[in-house]
Amino acid sequence: LSFGDWGCGSSNQVRTAKAMATYVGTAGKKFDAALLLGDNFYTVVPDANSPIWENWFEKMYDPTALNMPFYALLGNRDCEHSNISVLAELDYSVHHPESRWKMPSRHYRVDFPEQDNAEWFYHSRLFKDANGQMAHGKRPVADYIVPLGEEKNAYSKLRVKKAANA
Repeated sequence: LSFGDWGCGSSNQVRTAKAMATYVGTAGKKFDAALLLGDNFYTVVPDANSPIWENWFEKMYDPTALNMPFYALLGNRDCEHSNISVLAELDYSVHHPESRWKMPSRHYRVDFPEQDNAEWFYHSRLFKDANGQMAHGKRPVADYIVPLGEEKNAYSKLRVKKAANA
């Protein structure tokens, strides 16, 4: 589950948060995390104790339906205000470790080691179905003009393996 450009407390944010909770509740699969793609707040977040956190994040994204870590990235809007919001976003993780909000540093990597090529290694395509509605489909990765050869296995070769003691 991923989204960005979200933090303003608007009615659109409320509707989106409710739709996300509904989607997760009806998808029939477990979600490992939400990935926040940046532009997390469209205002200055003064510190880790601001009411913005409770109103625009903790309560906004249903903690029962969306019970997963939210790994946050910084976007340009987060960095616009002399790093005040950046520091608040970083500090929130430190001062509220019980929160679903996770931002351990400005730059970090999160690995989800369960590899599922049947679901991940394909070409995603958008198209109009027989009723003229937008639909999503997938097709296998195939050779192009130049055969894929070893490149087809690059994902597996470059992937960081889960540590034996993890």
